[in-house]
Amino acid sequence: MKLKLLAGALLAALMFAGCAHSGSNAAIVGDKVVTEAEVREVTDACIAVTKTKRAQMRLVVANSLIAGAVADELMRQTGNSFTDAERVEVLKGQIPPEVIQNQGCRKVAFSIADIVLTEGKLGKEATTEAIMKIKVDVNPKYGTFDNVRRQITGVSGSLSQIAADAEA
Repeated sequence: MKLKLLAGALLAALMFAGCAHSGSNAAIVGDKVVTEAEVREVTDACIAVTKTKRAQMRLVVANSLIAGAVADELMRQTGNSFTDAERVEVLKGQIPPEVIQNQGCRKVAFSIADIVLTEGKLGKEATTEAIMKIKVDVNPKYGTFDNVRRQITGVSGSLSQIAADAEA
């Protein structure tokens, strides 16, 4: 009987040991961790500029920061890099200038620009193929990352520890 209990406890420990997330991580992309603190800070900065509701902005920010981390990993793998001037040029007419000028919210805009610029250099098919090879582990409270669409899909609720300030 004790052996069965021990085996069950060991099995449960092994199952949960594979979970890469705690409430402090929004995602892990390659070796980069997108933290809940970063999502919170950028969300606050973007709310100040856009006056968007917190829950909606939090998901937009998490999605953008994760896509940006994917773009960073892709740029690292391909040896590409972009200047802020190139990013701003791509964003003209697409993103309000006040978003780009806000130091915190700029991360969202530049994340979008990096994906667009990378696709411009590599082509859509090559970019999609390369992104498919990048390991993206999203905290389940945000859903999953769709590598083809390059966005979070299906908010599902978290099996991991919920961040203390979770509002999404």
